[in-house]
Amino acid sequence: MGCSIEQILERKRYKYIYTIIMISRIEIHSTIFDTRADSKRKKLSELGFKKKVKKVYLADIYTIEKKVSNSQLQKILIALIDSLVQKADVNKPFIPPSFTWAVEVGYLPGVTDNIANTAKELIENLLKISFKNDEGVYTSQTIFIDGIITEEEILTIANSFYNPIIQRVAIKSAQQYKKRKRDGNYCSKSKT
Repeated sequence: MGCSIEQILERKRYKYIYTIIMISRIEIHSTIFDTRADSKRKKLSELGFKKKVKKVYLADIYTIEKKVSNSQLQKILIALIDSLVQKADVNKPFIPPSFTWAVEVGYLPGVTDNIANTAKELIENLLKISFKNDEGVYTSQTIFIDGIITEEEILTIANSFYNPIIQRVAIKSAQQYKKRKRDGNYCSKSKT
């Protein structure tokens, strides 16, 4: 696959910026009581973590692997959220008021991601563009857990949130998570 002279110059001068433009993350979180997060908290209580887990927060992640402009990303963001009950950021991780662990769950490469398929169609229709074979949309969810949880316990918790046959999981302490400005490493190549 060849590159235009513009692309080669852009890569040489702005290699880091070019990478950011090619992969964008939209992170959506609730601004009101989140029943899905509360359901996960209840599940953790049933697993014996009732006294250890104070609160659970969720963020839905849409990773877009396509070169799109900032104005196009804002249009996509507006189309994906319900602005009355949700807030979203582009290429900026959601950081809840308090948490000790972040567990991100997404599909493994090759697994059909129906939510991503729908988001991809929405983007194509909204922006009147099409995705090439090496471009796509991928979804994941970050579960933020606030409480006194050991490293061993977070592994047990993470294992309860995903199916290793079709999903992957990444665990970060609050300190590790807050250090990242943007994490493009979780771009699963799911079939879309």
